[in-house]
Formats: sequence, structure tokens, C-alpha cells
Amino acid sequence: MPLRIGLPLAPRGVGAERFGFPSAVRGIPGVVILNRLNALQELQTRSAADLKKAYEAIDQVLDLRQQAQFRVFEEQMERRKLELVMRARQANRPKQQPPP
Repeated sequence: MPLRIGLPLAPRGVGAERFGFPSAVRGIPGVVILNRLNALQELQTRSAADLKKAYEAIDQVLDLRQQAQFRVFEEQMERRKLELVMRARQANRPKQQPPP
């Protein structure tokens, strides 16, 4: 069975927009909101358990030095991703023209 690494690199949470949470919840019955919050909570719990299992599977095939190198590599990739996202956001900002 091949090792399947599906580790999220960025925020370890799951986006609420994935469950159809509107930006404003006015006018939505409380039961609907509660059901969606419960579903989100369940997904976050399962995601955390899956992440733990994935790390355990990785740790089984790597020696101690490789585990440390992998963790450092993972952190470096996370930082690099955040840098790229920040640069992309800055590049997409409308440039303010000085007043004439």
C-alpha cells in the first residue's frame, strides 16, 4: 500500500464557506445555523484525526533525522507559501494614483 501524504500545509482549520455559511446570517433559522456549525465541528475533528494518522504514517517510514528534516521542510514551505500569498495580494491591489 503506497504511503499517501495529504497533509495540509497552511492553516489547519477548515473554511466555513465550504459548508455554505453565508457572509451574513441574518434571517436564517437558528436550527440551520446549529446544524451547519455541528457539521463543521465534526469535519474539523475528523481532519485533526486524519492529520495525526498521516503524521504517524510518515514517522513510521522515516528515521529520527529524516523526521526532523521533514518538519523543518514543512515549516519552510509554509512560510514560503505565505510570502507568495502576500506578494500576490500586494500585486493585485489597485494602485493608488496621486491626486493631480
